[in-house]
Amino acid sequence: MSTTGKLAEALAAVQAELPSIAKTKTARSRSYSYSYADLAAVSSTVMPLLARHGLAFSVCPQVRDTGPVLVGLLLHSSGESLTGELPMIGVQDAQSLGSAITYGRRYLLGAMTGAVTDDDEDGQIATQAAHRPHVDEGARAALLKRLAAAVQDMPAMAAWWERTHGHRIGETTDLRALAELVESAEARTKGDGDVAA
Repeated sequence: MSTTGKLAEALAAVQAELPSIAKTKTARSRSYSYSYADLAAVSSTVMPLLARHGLAFSVCPQVRDTGPVLVGLLLHSSGESLTGELPMIGVQDAQSLGSAITYGRRYLLGAMTGAVTDDDEDGQIATQAAHRPHVDEGARAALLKRLAAAVQDMPAMAAWWERTHGHRIGETTDLRALAELVESAEARTKGDGDVAA
């Protein structure tokens, strides 16, 4: 017998009504830029639908043996609930903690409700990668080295990457996606504020 039957039914109703969320913000790094939907855009789209179907979403920062994590809670008015966790990488001070919480809230809300943004860049990247005859392994190795230097808890980052991308960081990782991850990790390590990756 399922202990989340009512929650699952309500979430299915939410997902049937969820529109694509527009990527209206632009993040720029030294070598590229990309569009994203910020926390306000995701929340303003998803939260009213959740409320309409008796659902609520909340996050609770916690500390584990491996470091700080953000625990997402999807709650139903029946008392049923689902949880998800995201490690907070590179937290060194109050600013980087706030940035990690904002980043984690956005990703957990989208992941736990099924909300998606309107650009299918990940699909385009995967298609391009599948048809690319040669991968610059030197560039990939250099990015992985920078990532390892920027991220203090590599096992947690690797586990997060695998959960969110469906594969390990390695030969199937697109260079652009890896570059975005490196930029995000380096900015978090330096405490540059919310990185919208």
